[in-house]
Amino acid sequence: MQKKTSRNISKAVQLKHTKEKLHEMGHDRSNKKKNLVKSLKNLMKREQRNR
Repeated sequence: MQKKTSRNISKAVQLKHTKEKLHEMGHDRSNKKKNLVKSLKNLMKREQRNR
């Protein structure tokens, strides 16, 4: 993501943290993990739009 605005900077950090959390969770299936996947997809779409 372009780091021009403070919002984009915070979203980039959020994307990094979400990836780390999902990696730590492993193979368990839970609602928390589903929500993390949804947010990860949205953050990745945001990253694509802002390139």
